[in-house]
Formats: sequence, C-alpha cells, structure tokens
Amino acid sequence: MTDATVMSEFRIRPLRLDEMSVPLGWAEREGWQVWCAGLAHLDAVACVGLDGVLAQQNNYAKSGFTLVHKNSRFEGKPQQSATPLNLAAGETLHSIENVPFDALMTFDSLHFPTRRPEFLRAWISQAGHRGQVIVQEGRIRAFGVVRPCVSGYKIGPLFAQTPLQARNLILALCDCIEPNASVYIDPPAQNLQAFDLLESLGMTMVFETARMYKGGSPELPLSEIFGITSFELG
Repeated sequence: MTDATVMSEFRIRPLRLDEMSVPLGWAEREGWQVWCAGLAHLDAVACVGLDGVLAQQNNYAKSGFTLVHKNSRFEGKPQQSATPLNLAAGETLHSIENVPFDALMTFDSLHFPTRRPEFLRAWISQAGHRGQVIVQEGRIRAFGVVRPCVSGYKIGPLFAQTPLQARNLILALCDCIEPNASVYIDPPAQNLQAFDLLESLGMTMVFETARMYKGGSPELPLSEIFGITSFELG
C-alpha cells in the first residue's frame, strides 16, 4: 500500500463522548498543578497580575490575589461615526513608525507597571498592526494601536491624556479598516470617561473581567487608559 493510498483512506471525525478516556476530575487536578507551578515560577516577582472571570474571584483570592478593579470589553463600529477628527490647538497626528521609539516607550511606561521595550517594539511592528500618535509641543500626548483578530479588530493599547485625544485616535485607527468590521476596546471600569466616549461612538459593553494582583498593585493613571493592550498581556 503506498503512502498516497494511506492518505486517501484517512478520515477525520469528531470523537463520541464514550470514546473520551479522560478520567473524572483530570482537568481540575492537572489545571491546579499547572497553576501552582506557574505561581512558583513567579515567586520572586514583586507584582503578579491577572484578568479573571468574575465568578472565579474567590478561587484567585485563595492564591493571594486581590481585586483592584474591573476591565470591560466594548464592541461596536466606531468607524461608522460621522464625526470628523477634532485635534486640539498645537496637536498633530503621526503614524507610529514616524515617532522616535524611545519617546514612545517612555510614554508607554507611564501607563504600564514596567518598561517593556522588546515587547513594544514587536507589538507595533507585527503584520497588520497599525499605530497612531498624537504629539503636542514635541511631546507624545496619546497613542494607540489597532490589530486584526479572529473576528474584527482590537484597539490596544489606547493611552491618552484626554477623552478628545482618545476619540481622535479611535477614528484615525479605524480609517484603515473595513466600514462594517467589528471593533473591540477594553478600558478599565474606573475610567468613566472612557465608557462615555465609547458609548458616544455607538459601542456597547459586552463583558467584564476582574483585574487582580498578588504582591501589591501598581499605581497607574487609569483615567488615561482608554484601552489596555490585551486581557492576556495587560
């Protein structure tokens, strides 16, 4: 029998429940072991954060995590807004590749617990990722990145000193995507100005997560965080 014949006779079908041989309680047991191993690996880290399911907060608390705030997922099509850009006096809009990286990293580090140059450089240069920056008097005042996801696009990070700057970035970032594509943005729940802004652009909150920390929480300007980078990466 040739390899070609073997391949032609191969078929894929879903397993029936009675064919699955995973022992009862396996997922819980193995998952807990992986969780404990991960925390042990981070034992020397001063601050460990997570975005968890709200209903699981008590379980995370057993491992030393404390709720600090919630993060929210907004969904909509802000690119369909008819309102134009409205930059403040002296502000200019730039593609992210035209801004000095050191200045961008400095601004990013004001809104994230630590400096992350390697991550940031990779994030803004990934295929399909596009960024915009607002500059005033030679200093970065806001920046954001839009990226494709499985369905639609996500904007994050979205850091801005004012709601107007965040609004202008959202509209500028959405200029390069399809008019009917869904857009997702994840602001912290304490930033009520972000909620007002996103709702004014026709976006709706679809779920929340619990932002929890172990070992102390960082002091971040949540009023300037209109969208975190991602639930997975903070």
